[in-house]
Amino acid sequence: MKGWKNRIKKRGIAFFRFVTNWSNYVVRFANKDGIPWQDIPGYATLVKAILYELKLRGIKYYPDALKETCCALLANENMLTVFVNILFHKTPVYDHYTVDISLSFVTLLFNSLHKEHRKSPPSNFDFQLFFNGIDTLLKMDDLLSCEKCLWMIYKIAHLLPSNYILYNIDKERGIILYRKLIGQNFYKLFFHWSFNVRLLFHIIILYQCRNWFENV
Repeated sequence: MKGWKNRIKKRGIAFFRFVTNWSNYVVRFANKDGIPWQDIPGYATLVKAILYELKLRGIKYYPDALKETCCALLANENMLTVFVNILFHKTPVYDHYTVDISLSFVTLLFNSLHKEHRKSPPSNFDFQLFFNGIDTLLKMDDLLSCEKCLWMIYKIAHLLPSNYILYNIDKERGIILYRKLIGQNFYKLFFHWSFNVRLLFHIIILYQCRNWFENV
């Protein structure tokens, strides 16, 4: 009896698998129209444990099981804001490897929310922090970080609400993704010395920008 408790207590792979399966079990048998996560016994405790592991561990050392657990917990779409905030605040912009892993994880979270849970980013998602992070990476004279940032934009831009892409609803606080890409960084990215950066930017213009305007 104590054996499995000791394995779970270590908060390793076994613990992450347990939380993943537990979340999937709740989704499978609960009301699909809306799960009152805050009322489910043990939910807050398990989520706090996962958030603690995200904050404690270095992004480079996140095991795949922990990433899968975060994707499973996106059954509560409000968790997207928490996960992205932790990743962005923990990512040193001049550490190429960490930036690569962090943005890949963010891309995984957005696509998991859309494909596995059939949901969109919640209304409380911190777009201000998200777009500021993108703007910081695009303005840096760092080839690898810029490439990875553009790749993330290409993979998830169609999942973002069009009003947050095209319009600056809050003129004092928010700066839109379209204005950051097309207005502030257009010439720098369009004529970038790196072929990969130019190619990614041209692909975003050809495919994502077209979708933005068609969905308005």
